[in-house]
Amino acid sequence: MELKLYIGKHVFESIEDFMTLEEFYKKVPEWISEEKEKWNHITLMAYFTWKYEQANGVRYRMSRWKNNPAKSKESLDMSKILKIFKKDSSSWTDNNQKAVIKCYNYINWAFDSKFKFDKKINSTGLLLNHSLINEFEKIYVKKLKEHLNKNKLSKVISWIKNNEPNLLNHYDFNDLNDINIFINFVESNEIDEDMSEKKLYNYLKSEGV
Repeated sequence: MELKLYIGKHVFESIEDFMTLEEFYKKVPEWISEEKEKWNHITLMAYFTWKYEQANGVRYRMSRWKNNPAKSKESLDMSKILKIFKKDSSSWTDNNQKAVIKCYNYINWAFDSKFKFDKKINSTGLLLNHSLINEFEKIYVKKLKEHLNKNKLSKVISWIKNNEPNLLNHYDFNDLNDINIFINFVESNEIDEDMSEKKLYNYLKSEGV
């Protein structure tokens, strides 16, 4: 005989599914302290409520609570946002983890930058606004490119220091534009294969810089 748990008119599959709102808020710090690889739409909802409380000094009031975080409207909203970001990230190796990190940054941007002073964030539903998502996308792509370029430059500098450190005495490598100038210089001159410049050039080409 199958046993079901009834809380009011709601049916729970097991006692573990039941969680009061107070229990949820107590769990929030524990959930959001987990590594991002373990996050999902419920963790993001918990993070949203934590950011809301930090920004406003009061707890976020749920639109409705069915004694289960996964059944809340806020959880559904976060699931929708994740799907939007995941769909736009089809080229990523791990779509879900990348989408979680992007959503995490989206929440931070909304609270810490976009609405830092006018306190307009009163629900997770606001984050589903397509104009807001488009505005964030532009900033996120720009920041992502800056981050990738910084990492690429750091990798090149590291190679030079480990293989041809003398080049640092003759060339400036402060950004990717300097790298492009160096590549054009080598391509415009006949340089022997055993020269430091040609070795760096060959490395850059092998790395697709």
